[in-house]
Amino acid sequence: MMTGGDGMENSNATFRCHRYSAEHPALAGRDLDPRRYVNTNRLMTRGAV
Repeated sequence: MMTGGDGMENSNATFRCHRYSAEHPALAGRDLDPRRYVNTNRLMTRGAV
């Protein structure tokens, strides 16, 4: 339960990501076509500069 403020005082807004090449064994047989996610990408970047 949050009281007062906007709830962002104790928020950790950092994250880490790793970049893997398309040839990585874990991605073998996966559909990596970015067009499949065009709507998701559009929604995630809305308002971005």
